[in-house]
Amino acid sequence: MTHARVSAAWLVLVGLMLVTVVAYWPSLYGGFIFDDGVYFVDNPDIHVTTLRLGDWIKAVQAQGNLNVFGRPLSALTFAANYYLTGLDPFWPKLTNIAIHLSNGLLWFLLLRELFRLRAVVSGVESRNDLAAAVLAGTWLLLPINLTGVAYVSQRMEILATMFVLLGLFAYLRTRRLLNSGTSGG
Repeated sequence: MTHARVSAAWLVLVGLMLVTVVAYWPSLYGGFIFDDGVYFVDNPDIHVTTLRLGDWIKAVQAQGNLNVFGRPLSALTFAANYYLTGLDPFWPKLTNIAIHLSNGLLWFLLLRELFRLRAVVSGVESRNDLAAAVLAGTWLLLPINLTGVAYVSQRMEILATMFVLLGLFAYLRTRRLLNSGTSGG
């Protein structure tokens, strides 16, 4: 694999990430909708205005008006959004776009590991970084992701996606290192 091909993959990925930002940018100027009120706007527990640990612990345990088992990471990020920017919907939506872009990067890394594992198992050198970049960029732009990114309350969905992708990436990387006999597996 030449350095130029690897660089091309990264350029394609960054380009598709920029297209994703352009595609989602109009959603930043919409208001709160559906469950955004329950989880963010009308949830005083996540309206943190101090750095007191007790306020942040209360925010982590917050579930709005719902009586369900927690979503502490989502609640923590909502509290951080509120602490830094108040109730302006632009900023939590921008945070969702940033998480979505991170997920696109994770898709790229995961697919690259999958292609590299395939090469190790088959014994045929075939690194498809460019294919991984195109597939990850395509996923970033899939319309099914719109609600997960544009609705503030769906932060829990994109964060769940992030941790699934991290787990899969770690598994594939470890598997590839073990199969190739590389230390660190």
